[in-house]
Amino acid sequence: MPCKLHTRIYFTMCKITSFLVLILPIVTCLYEGDVCKSYDGNPGICKSSSNCQFALDRLRYDAVKPITCGFNDREPIVCCPTGVINVQNQGTETRVFIIEKISQNKCRQYSNCKTLLKNNRFARHLSGTTKITEYPHMVAIGWPLINSNGYLWGCEGSLVSENFVLTAAHCTSLQDSRLSSHQPTVVRMGSVNLTSTTRGHLKDVAISQIINHPQYQPPIRYHDLALLRLETPIERSIFINPLCLWPHPYIGNSNATVTGWGRIDFLEGSSTSLRKATVPVIDNQQCIRQYQFPIQPFPEGIIASQICAGYPMGSTYSCQGDTGGPLQILDPHQNCAHHLIGVTSFGGGCAGENSPPVYTRISSYIDWIEPIVWPQNV
Repeated sequence: MPCKLHTRIYFTMCKITSFLVLILPIVTCLYEGDVCKSYDGNPGICKSSSNCQFALDRLRYDAVKPITCGFNDREPIVCCPTGVINVQNQGTETRVFIIEKISQNKCRQYSNCKTLLKNNRFARHLSGTTKITEYPHMVAIGWPLINSNGYLWGCEGSLVSENFVLTAAHCTSLQDSRLSSHQPTVVRMGSVNLTSTTRGHLKDVAISQIINHPQYQPPIRYHDLALLRLETPIERSIFINPLCLWPHPYIGNSNATVTGWGRIDFLEGSSTSLRKATVPVIDNQQCIRQYQFPIQPFPEGIIASQICAGYPMGSTYSCQGDTGGPLQILDPHQNCAHHLIGVTSFGGGCAGENSPPVYTRISSYIDWIEPIVWPQNV
């Protein structure tokens, strides 16, 4: 209770802010548990700073101070982002509810710390091998080959629910004379080795519908996102399980992980085993400075709904064949869940200098994804 414990300081703060009301917005004195507005107007709940990991991460990695509601003893109470605000008028009484994003609720259902490795070490050039339960959301996307029962695994995706895979929109059409269909027809999951002859937990599921983002207009790579509806729902297990969607525009960790079966290095063959690498997330302005714009996929440069990740001098980038795959962070404060922050959209080469891969930023598309993936919860 900040006002009671710090009455003098608290009211001094209020008086100062009231005095400056002509040049500054009034800072409302709030209690722990009150509704507040967080960064860029997003709704939140006033919480003690020690209970708001998002605010701590922004301060640690981005040097951005949290919005303060008040104080409890000497601990700041900060505005911690949550979901959306719903105001209901009931007669003379106005009630305010915080409604959690559907994807945040689903995240708790899908998360399971036991399925994730405690000691997760990464290697560069996607050279770090993975174990079968480490990335159970990884999906390979396949096109049927002419005169063959086999598939060309040309793109990747992420399982986001029992019924949907999220990938890049440019992955939904492929021109290749070896193929009997220009559109993908199947996804493969449950295995880290695409050519394994042992079925084990490997599962192939037919694609029943392809839904590109309505604003995607090739060859431009803005809004480069697509949902693949599965013909039959998957049964979740430690080998096949959806990942979480990161709902915030800010990313608390300066490093992220890319995973894929793409080329191991420039002009080399694809990997048959799933590999991983850690890459630093790059500020959009820095990414713009590294590229020589304009280039065809991005006539307006890098925009807010995109994110870049990679080393300035090359060395660890996602390669061809990793396209559509996830850029993810591991959030130990959300049941140790992998959170999808980006989908691989455009790679400037496996290790090209000054050409970091560009990803579609997931937080910008939550409102498009949720009604399609979880229509019963809308």
